[in-house]
Amino acid sequence: PADMPDPSLINYIEEPWIKATILVPDEYLGAVLKLCEDRRGNQVELTYAGTRAMVVYDLPLNEVVFDFYDRLKSISSGYASFDWQMDIYKQEKLVKMSVLVNLEIPVKEDKLEEFFDYMREVLVDTRAYEGCISLNTYHEVGTSTVLLIEEWEKMENQESYMNWRVETGLVDVLSGFLDGDLVVKKYLPRVDI
Repeated sequence: PADMPDPSLINYIEEPWIKATILVPDEYLGAVLKLCEDRRGNQVELTYAGTRAMVVYDLPLNEVVFDFYDRLKSISSGYASFDWQMDIYKQEKLVKMSVLVNLEIPVKEDKLEEFFDYMREVLVDTRAYEGCISLNTYHEVGTSTVLLIEEWEKMENQESYMNWRVETGLVDVLSGFLDGDLVVKKYLPRVDI
């Protein structure tokens, strides 16, 4: 998303689409069709060979990349098979995505000042980490809960950052300040292009 030009400079965007072929036992066909429809798929063909169905769908590549195969296997009890190939690029109305991560950090009251000192040092590295767009902290006076809001270019950047923080020991040090469980919420806001 960070490398996208200004939306006012974009005439159109083409999205890659695939041709997907799915073989599935008849009893799971309805769930497979629903999955494909939910992923913006267009049914091209449906044929039967005994008790198995072969369904061919046109699907946007980005709808398949993350968890499509896992969902397909789950809804078919592992019986469905999936094959795909690149097909075409279609002009689409798309949105620019980034990742917002909210962390609610319950801090021990007697460790609050020490926590803020520690986080001032740590957050400098976070802001400089590849893919970090913004980072803000909020603390309501009279409470010991701190809200940390991060915005990342991609989910992979945030996950890479968290892995790095685990490796460098931040999570272990942070646990000494906690007065309960850390609450993490991830959101994918959108900007129309």
